[in-house]
Amino acid sequence: MIRWHHAAVLLFGLLVVGCSTQEAVADRSAQRDAELAARLPGVWRYLKEVDTRSDGSTINVPGPQYAGFIIYTPDGFVAANVMPKARTWSSGSATIDELRESTVVGAATAYAGRYEVDPKTRTVAHLVSVSVDPGDEGHRLVRTYAFEGDVLLLSGDFIYNSEKLRFTVYWERAGKGN
Repeated sequence: MIRWHHAAVLLFGLLVVGCSTQEAVADRSAQRDAELAARLPGVWRYLKEVDTRSDGSTINVPGPQYAGFIIYTPDGFVAANVMPKARTWSSGSATIDELRESTVVGAATAYAGRYEVDPKTRTVAHLVSVSVDPGDEGHRLVRTYAFEGDVLLLSGDFIYNSEKLRFTVYWERAGKGN
């Protein structure tokens, strides 16, 4: 009888330790996810975009070189502005075709609104209030996020030539001098 009691106590103890271990792992995972999400606020400078097919192969989508920033405030606001580097016109002398080419054809991105982070799925949703592309206004632009050192990676899907592609935009934390 004593042996059965010891076995039952041992089994109960293993179950409690097992549950506690699983809870501790889940707590550590949730804490790590929250810590990653907490790194998001700040000013980030555009570095590059890499586009890939569903098989992971890289595809070169033609277009200009870009410069820009994305800003996440601690209280939940986001503003993104990415423009082509090779623009040669000024606002005072631009033709309507130059302005249309710069904004409508996808050569520029500029929007602002609020953002929401889901640390479990490692996604950030940009809730667009104003945009150079009126089609984005009122929509949720959901991006997965990751960090490689001090570089923020934002990824999402898009269609190019009837093919679903995945973009990953690389951003470095802005500081003095950049």
